[in-house]
Amino acid sequence: GASFSPLEFKWDSIMSGIVEMGLKTFTECMRIQTLGTPGLHLIQIDTYVLRLLLRSFTVEEVVLDSMLDESISSAAERCLAPSPLDPQVLESICERKLVNLAG
Repeated sequence: GASFSPLEFKWDSIMSGIVEMGLKTFTECMRIQTLGTPGLHLIQIDTYVLRLLLRSFTVEEVVLDSMLDESISSAAERCLAPSPLDPQVLESICERKLVNLAG
């Protein structure tokens, strides 16, 4: 499990705390699901995009990466037939998503 860093009354510290709590909740939601392969693929896509988008909201990049890795791992454990997306396919899908999000 992740250990949360103590909060200070500063914007970056508060945002880091919010990101950490949100990702912990996301991971816990994975642990009560049963996923098919498409569900695992969606989690891979979401965590890839979150990894890039959330960097600007946290000073704890190591914690961010660890929590997102834990989310993917939990999803794979709860998947009936885990068959992860090929990294190049994942990158291609996520690049399109990021372009759409950026406008």
